[in-house]
Amino acid sequence: MGAFDSIHPECQKGRGLGLGSQTSQISGVMAANPVDHFLAEIFSLGYGNGRFMDDSSVIVKDKASAVLAIKVVDLLYRRYGLALNKKKTKAVPLNHPFIFLKRKVIVRDSGKIIMTPTAATIKRERKRLRLHKRYLMEKRMTAEEIREQYISFRRQNEKYSCAKALWRLDKYYGYLFSGNADMMLKKEEKKKDESKCKDESKKDESKDQNKCKCRDEEKAAE
Repeated sequence: MGAFDSIHPECQKGRGLGLGSQTSQISGVMAANPVDHFLAEIFSLGYGNGRFMDDSSVIVKDKASAVLAIKVVDLLYRRYGLALNKKKTKAVPLNHPFIFLKRKVIVRDSGKIIMTPTAATIKRERKRLRLHKRYLMEKRMTAEEIREQYISFRRQNEKYSCAKALWRLDKYYGYLFSGNADMMLKKEEKKKDESKCKDESKKDESKDQNKCKCRDEEKAAE
């Protein structure tokens, strides 16, 4: 509330921001702007920070600095009338998998970043497919609309390392809508992306094997 009042003081205080308006979305993003600048320009323990809408991240050197960063952000948010979601705010080592923007993030020793959809995302899509099957039977959605929705979900996640998850989801999609030939995905639509994901996984495995060989050679040299 306070953040909205500071951006639009002429409006009645205590109302907050309305939903659906582009102006409200921009104002919501602006509300935490002073906190972003503090972390980037003043907070000396941070190596870098970023924010996408209302999801923020701060990279620091150790756990103590991470705990301090959380406390600092919490205090600053309160100052600007914002509230930190403490259930979702955690200090996580970069060498351990963590969730950001509903994606599972893995940082390899080489610096490569691997992102995959979370289990909850896949589960939610399976639930949506079951709902769409009911809508199809009730004639609330057409077969083409359901097919386009699923292809859209697939395209959105094909850029991530999730070949097996998409393969299982394709099987489930085919099981639900097996009675409608027009809804089936073409082989070309699946093979291209699956082969790409498999090639990437093979490259990662070969890199890990090369790392192990280098470490063994170093130990032998010692």
